[in-house]
Amino acid sequence: MEMFELRYFLAAAKHENLQVASKEAHISAASISKAIARLESELGGLSLFEHQGRSIRLTEKGRWLKQRASQILALEASARAEIGTGGLLNVTIAGTEALLSSFGHQLTRQIKNHRREAIFQYIASKDEKETQSLILNGDANLGLSACAGPRDWVQKELGETVFRTYVGRTHPLYEKAKKKTVVPMKTLLQHGFVCASRPILGAMKPEQSVDGWRDDHFQRRIDYVVPSLLLIEEIVESGAALAYLPEHLVARLNVLPLSISGCPYSCKQTVKIMARNADESRWLLSILKGL
Repeated sequence: MEMFELRYFLAAAKHENLQVASKEAHISAASISKAIARLESELGGLSLFEHQGRSIRLTEKGRWLKQRASQILALEASARAEIGTGGLLNVTIAGTEALLSSFGHQLTRQIKNHRREAIFQYIASKDEKETQSLILNGDANLGLSACAGPRDWVQKELGETVFRTYVGRTHPLYEKAKKKTVVPMKTLLQHGFVCASRPILGAMKPEQSVDGWRDDHFQRRIDYVVPSLLLIEEIVESGAALAYLPEHLVARLNVLPLSISGCPYSCKQTVKIMARNADESRWLLSILKGL
């Protein structure tokens, strides 16, 4: 069982498509197919994939090998990094779009300062559950999350983010934000909001809406429900609606926070980096101590 065979197998297992896997691995689909056939032969003739028309699907044994292969390759990369033998290091980071856009570059920059040969891939997950699944299955080395992972995983806090209500330049409340005038909640609720269709950072408490707002006590008028973080930014920046957003997301936007009176509630979330196994990611975790 060769390392390159495991790499080709993992590419195929990840996409369940030989053509897509060949592009990622920079090798022909036929070569990946031959590597898989050799693995199947070495493992006693078992089938790692089943064919469904033009698609392939992992078998139960294939799913088992996928986890083991990712562990083996992660340990190999960790050993090379700790010994300092050089060579390319492929690091895959999973997380929601908001977390990747805010904290992903912070991570890669820190790693690049120590290992300039590192190559990074981001996987945008739809939620925290998918982030953890990507790590567990070996599709990602590291995950960014605003929720706690399994107790036996390695987890490190990166920082805390606070949610605030933001307004764009052409919005009627912009001048109040500019002058830092306090806006009563009753006045605020006369204006529409843009809201994400799912949590931006992580799972909220049951009493909170998906963006962290307490609509159970202060019912808003939601004019826009959108799935894209970029679209939320465009809408609030245009002044078409207000938005309740984590402060680290708006640094590059032309918006201002509003000071609001009459609301005792606030939303804060702690952002963490997590890895499945300390042995597999020891070199990464040592680099990230400075974060």
